[in-house]
Amino acid sequence: MTDIRNAPSSVPPLDDDHLEEARERAEELGLEEPLGPRRLFAHLTRADRMTTDWAEYQSMTTKKAPWPVLERSHLSSVALPAPATIDVPLSEVLEQRRSKHHAAADPMALETLSTVLHWSAGTRELMPAYNRKSFPARYAPSAGGLQPFDIYLVANNIDGLGQGLYYSHPVDHALRLLDDGNMRRLRTRAAAYGEWLGYASVVLVITGDFARVDWKYGERGYRFMHVDTGCLVENLYLTGTACGLHTCAVAAYYDEDVSEMLGIDGDEQFPMVLFGLSVAPESSILTDDLRDA
Repeated sequence: MTDIRNAPSSVPPLDDDHLEEARERAEELGLEEPLGPRRLFAHLTRADRMTTDWAEYQSMTTKKAPWPVLERSHLSSVALPAPATIDVPLSEVLEQRRSKHHAAADPMALETLSTVLHWSAGTRELMPAYNRKSFPARYAPSAGGLQPFDIYLVANNIDGLGQGLYYSHPVDHALRLLDDGNMRRLRTRAAAYGEWLGYASVVLVITGDFARVDWKYGERGYRFMHVDTGCLVENLYLTGTACGLHTCAVAAYYDEDVSEMLGIDGDEQFPMVLFGLSVAPESSILTDDLRDA
C-alpha cells in the first residue's frame, strides 16, 4: 500500500486518525488506495450538511482571536512615509492592469512603496473585535476579518531604503529589518523561471498563518486562506497599476527555499505567493507603445 503519511508542503501531515479517515473516504468512493494528503484535505475542508456543525462556529464568540500581526519589536524599524492619495478612476486602473515584470534601472520612491502597502493591506482602523479592545481592520478583506496573511519584502532598488529582507508591519505602517544586503541571487534561486525577480524593484512574499483561522473555522479555514490571498493580490495589482508600476504575481517557487529565506516553518506558516513590483521602463515588449507599433 502506498505510504501517504508525509503530506506535501502546506498540507498538514497525516496522523493515525487522518490515515483512518483517508481509508474510510476511499472506501466510500470505491477506491483501492486511501486518499492522498491533498485529496483527503479537500474532503476534510468541505462544508457538508451532514457533517458541518455551524453551531461550533458560534462558540468562538467566547474566545480571543490570535493577534494578526507579527510584532517583532526587537528588530530595527523603518518608518514609512505617509501614503499618497490614489485618485485614478477604477475603470482606468482595471483597463490598464496587466501582469508585467520589466523593470527600469531607476529606483522606486519609498513613498510609492508606502502607498502600495497601505492601500493594499494597511490598517484602516482599530476596533473592538474577538474579545480584543483594538483589533486591526485591513483594506484587504479576509474571512471573518482574521487576516491570516503576512507580507515580507525583498527590497532591491528602493530610494532611501537599504537592500534586504523586511517584514511589513500593517499597524505601525513600518518595515522591520530581518536581514540586510543584496539578496538577488537568493531570491532568484527560490523561484522557478523567475530570473526577472532579481531585477524587480521589490518582491513581496505573502505568507499564510493557519493558526489565525483554525481556531474559528477549523480545517475549513485552509480554503479561506487562499481566497483571502487572492483578494490581497488583486489589491496589489490595482494599487500598483494606479501608481504606474509593473506588477506580476508568481506562484512558481520552491516552498522550502522561500520558507528558509523568511525563517518560517513551512507548515503552520507557509508561503502563498510572490509579487513583483517594479518601476516601469520607458519601453518594453509589454508597453502599449510597442504593442500598438
